[in-house]
Amino acid sequence: MHSFFYYLKKELSTHAFDYSLFAFSGILFLVAMSALTGKPFLQTLALLLYIAFYIIWGMYHHVVDGSLHLKVMIEYILIGFTVFFLIKILLFP
Repeated sequence: MHSFFYYLKKELSTHAFDYSLFAFSGILFLVAMSALTGKPFLQTLALLLYIAFYIIWGMYHHVVDGSLHLKVMIEYILIGFTVFFLIKILLFP
């Protein structure tokens, strides 16, 4: 377990800007979803924009890290669309 926390500390200190940007965008997304309550089209649009940001952020993060591969790109796209469909199902039954 020591190696996990060591890796996490190293990753957060090395890429502090990346993770700060991602955390800020997540908070902004939650505020937007709250502000757009009752407007399903705009909420869906905000969700799509956030998912697009997530995919672009992930690719940027791995380009900077030097670890971008096709598998990583596909992973971010699949996770993004999975989260999109799950949130869409939960919010708009």
